[in-house]
Amino acid sequence: MAHGLAYHQKTTLEFFLPKECGTISKKVMTTPTLDTIMHRVLIVEDTPSDVRQSAAVIKKLGAEDIIALNNIATAILFLQDVVEGTKKPPDLILLDLSFPRESGFEVLRFWKSNAKLNEIPVVVWTVMGDTEKKLCEFFGVVHVVPKWAGPKELEAALRTFTQERDSAQA
Repeated sequence: MAHGLAYHQKTTLEFFLPKECGTISKKVMTTPTLDTIMHRVLIVEDTPSDVRQSAAVIKKLGAEDIIALNNIATAILFLQDVVEGTKKPPDLILLDLSFPRESGFEVLRFWKSNAKLNEIPVVVWTVMGDTEKKLCEFFGVVHVVPKWAGPKELEAALRTFTQERDSAQA
């Protein structure tokens, strides 16, 4: 099995590690809310504890389907499938920029260069400085949350996002 991370259908979070490490599964309880439009979320994050934290926040806000990918190449392949119509698009992309040998900016570049993806909002949750924040703004990312601010700040940004989307659709 390829290295990766998958989170499917409300109940199971699985980390696919190198064969010698085995597979770890964890049940996650859901408490969906009815007032959110954030049903399907793509998380691009390489740190398992950050995936768990962000997934918990997203579930708390009512997401029903969370896809968590732990490397840039897999995320771009997933988004390519969305462009080609073979995968259902997420309502939101939650993106980390900092990866050991890759950059989340590659996902932003792919997202920005494909008209079919431009309607999907991106929230960046990463360890960053001012330069990275300005680059995110250049790509059109409105919500940039530093990880050091913690999951409560991520939740506040996601709540703001859902409120903005709700008022835009009203």
